[in-house]
Amino acid sequence: MKYRIINFEKQIIRRLANLIGVTSFTTEIDITRHRPSFEAEGGHIVRLDLCECKLSTFPEYLFNLRFLEWLDLTQNLIAYIPDSIVQFKYLHFLSLGSNQLKIFPRAILKQSALHVLNLSDNQIRYIPNSINKLKELEHLALNRNILSFLPMSISNLTKLKNLYLDDNRLRFLPRMIGNLESLENFSLINNLLKRIPKSIGNLNKVKFLALSKNSLDSLPHTIGNMNSLKFLWLDNNNLRKLPSSISNIKTLRKLRLDHNPLDFVPPLPDNICL
Repeated sequence: MKYRIINFEKQIIRRLANLIGVTSFTTEIDITRHRPSFEAEGGHIVRLDLCECKLSTFPEYLFNLRFLEWLDLTQNLIAYIPDSIVQFKYLHFLSLGSNQLKIFPRAILKQSALHVLNLSDNQIRYIPNSINKLKELEHLALNRNILSFLPMSISNLTKLKNLYLDDNRLRFLPRMIGNLESLENFSLINNLLKRIPKSIGNLNKVKFLALSKNSLDSLPHTIGNMNSLKFLWLDNNNLRKLPSSISNIKTLRKLRLDHNPLDFVPPLPDNICL
């Protein structure tokens, strides 16, 4: 299928094709094939996939694609995101995973329409307090960075459904993490956590909670209030006992406990798979 796009946007695509050494772009987004592609609506490019294109800088002439909604730049060599990204006023999906970012791109914080942000597999050390400006954010991936703490303000992202923080250096979570009232999937595998806050019990929409490969030696009794929880990964920690309240989670289907020095496990429903 051929997409009709306006002339100056055609020129941008041609220029980009020359830059990354391809003869043409496909006209369908297919993220399984990892080749440059785009989609257009009403004569304007709205989706652009530039995965694995060996881009070392952000091509600034892309900002002329002012109706862009979806941009995937995963697996490139980008180390800096220019402030001009604020010109993407309709952007709701942005993936910058597997690049060379060392600093959280502050200009992204002005993308008020953003729903999905992937910054995994970079070298980011901290998240700015102003992360709470991304009020529409539903999916945040920061796994495989070098984060040692999270700002308190992350607890204000009340529309967030998926939060992935695996393989960082987190030692603690914000006390009010339980304010993430829409959260459904929360993964913290392979960090340095010794405790999790009591407010975790307020996350009553979370279905998947992964705390594997941390240094947890106890869990708050409030975990028993997580009445939507189906999958709970606690393996490879320092737990000697589980709170009795965990028996109250009637929705729980899968519980991982291996590689803990457990002395006490409360009675669990028969339908839980260990």
